[in-house]
Amino acid sequence: MKIPDVTSWDWRFSEVEKFCSRNNISENKKRIIIEGYKEIREVLGEDFLKKSLNSMIPSLCNFTPWSLQKNADFGQKLRLLKDRKDFEDVKRDLVQDNFENSFGAEAVVEVTGNFIEKGLDVELIKCKKGERTPDLRIKVDNKWVYFEI
Repeated sequence: MKIPDVTSWDWRFSEVEKFCSRNNISENKKRIIIEGYKEIREVLGEDFLKKSLNSMIPSLCNFTPWSLQKNADFGQKLRLLKDRKDFEDVKRDLVQDNFENSFGAEAVVEVTGNFIEKGLDVELIKCKKGERTPDLRIKVDNKWVYFEI
C-alpha cells in the first residue's frame, strides 16, 4: 500500500472532495471550499504544506466541516488582500516555518479581510525592520485609525 503524500495539495484536494461526497455537502458548497483551498495554494505556494511549524498546518490537516469552512473563508480573505500594497510583509510571515510569526500574520489576514468585507477603507502598513508598527489602518470619518493585531 502506497503512503499518501500529505504535503501535496493534490492529495488535500482529493481528500476534501471525498469528505464532501461522503457527507452530502452540496456541489456549490464543495466548489466554494475547493476555491478557498486553491487560493491558499496560489498565494502561499506549492511547498507551503511542508512547513511543519506553521500555525495553519493543523487546520489544513483537519477535514471537519468547520475547518473546511474556516479554510475556505481564509482563502477568500487572501483573495481580497493578495494584490494590496504591503501584502508581501504579511505573506512573508504567513509562509514562515515559525508558529508565532505565522499565527500573527494569520490573524492580520482574518481581521483585515473582515474589515474589507464590511466595505471599510483599509490599508496594510509596511513593517519597519526593528520597529514595532501597527499592522493596518482604517479610514473612519476621514481620519485614519491604526490597529496592531
